[in-house]
Amino acid sequence: MASNDSIAEFIKLLTSPQSQFYAYALSLLGNGQQAQDVMQETNLALWRKADQFPPATNFAAWMMKGALRACLEKLPDRQRDWKAALP
Repeated sequence: MASNDSIAEFIKLLTSPQSQFYAYALSLLGNGQQAQDVMQETNLALWRKADQFPPATNFAAWMMKGALRACLEKLPDRQRDWKAALP
């Protein structure tokens, strides 16, 4: 079990880049609601994998990698929706 200090540090790392995280997801998806959904899904996934984060590495890069993976999973749905809207 992680110590309270390590949990507090992880929460600090997770919450500080949220505005950049949202901007990144929004730039990839072009939809604010989908960007928020990706943020929530990615934050949960990162929380579950907190013990896998390599200390002394770039947390924001690790976070954005998870965000990219989540965005790519959303894109097929977005493309299908876009194609369905065509005449």
